[in-house]
Amino acid sequence: MAEDVHEPLEHYQAYLKDAHLQHTADYFEDMVRTSRVDEAANSKTVQEIRDLEKRGKASGNNTRWLKLLRIAVYVAVAVTLFLAYRQHLAWLTGAAGLLAAIFAKLNPIIKAGDNHTQALITERAEREALAWAQMSALNSLFDWDIFAKLVSKTFPKIELDPYFSHARLINLRQSYGWNDAFNNSRSVMFAHTGIVSGNPFILAQTLNHWIGSKTYSGSLTIHWTEQGRDSNGRTTTVSRSQTLKASVNKPFPSYETESILIYGNHAAPDLNFSRQPSSLSALDDGAINKWRKNQAIKKLETKARKLSSGSGFTPMANREFDALFAAGDRDHEVQFRMLFTPLAQQEMVKILKDKQIGFGDNFVFSKMQKINAVEPKHLTGMDISASPDSFRFYDLMVARAHF
Repeated sequence: MAEDVHEPLEHYQAYLKDAHLQHTADYFEDMVRTSRVDEAANSKTVQEIRDLEKRGKASGNNTRWLKLLRIAVYVAVAVTLFLAYRQHLAWLTGAAGLLAAIFAKLNPIIKAGDNHTQALITERAEREALAWAQMSALNSLFDWDIFAKLVSKTFPKIELDPYFSHARLINLRQSYGWNDAFNNSRSVMFAHTGIVSGNPFILAQTLNHWIGSKTYSGSLTIHWTEQGRDSNGRTTTVSRSQTLKASVNKPFPSYETESILIYGNHAAPDLNFSRQPSSLSALDDGAINKWRKNQAIKKLETKARKLSSGSGFTPMANREFDALFAAGDRDHEVQFRMLFTPLAQQEMVKILKDKQIGFGDNFVFSKMQKINAVEPKHLTGMDISASPDSFRFYDLMVARAHF
């Protein structure tokens, strides 16, 4: 069994990041060799596609300019005809003849340009069909279990199931106390299941729904006339207008995608707590920022003094951890300390303050006895499915870079 990771940031930077990149690259090249894709032929076809795209765009632009010129000539001649009609009828014949002559020249050129552009589009489509055919053997090798294989190869403690396992969900319910309240107002769009160090987890992408509100606004300008008399006694009519504005606030459905990790573990089985991202985590160690952190720590200490002796909250020795992690609603101090040992506190502070390696303090973390839920904001809106379709391209170079 792989050893436990005690310094996650350092382990990721020193090993996991490059190892996963190498395993992924090696896996892709193995698939290329298995598929026997002719890389040189595909590269040549793709280059022809890019050239046809460039030529098609240039041809289309040229034709559009000629069409604009035709409109401009039409307007100019129309104005000329109008002036001729107003000033000298003899101009009419000449202007009409000029218009006919210009259109006789422009129309065939524009038609030929349209035909040339369409021919380039057709040829490009044929080249793309050829490129897809060249890549078909490789594209057929992408399947749903590649992601699981690569993750487990890089980090053997994580074993992803090739497909969603209903057994994992049953295990979370029966052994860890998971319940279906999670499904209230949300739909699961996709989920990975697996185990880490023997403990089950689900990584789910959900669509959340709630009823918010929206303000609808509108305006209407009204006009009217008023009659009166001026200083000389004459009747006058005055035009007036006013813009009427109104707004109304109504319920409005809102939706948001998010990803959540649900993890079962028997450690600290009676402990409940929650924490939100803290703005303190992003602060540097300047004097003012140290003062702000100290103020947060003092609030925790004040809270501890106000609570009754049996209520359970006691500040940690690592005050910075308490200020940044801020699990002030924890309800079992002994188990909280068993979970967050001095080393764990130290490493959590590194994760929260990190600005270079990971994503820093951008996650919600809730523990509900044996169930742990982590919601990282950087996964919001991200496709976590690793769907085979997302890796299929007609360009081998693009497919390699994307994979």
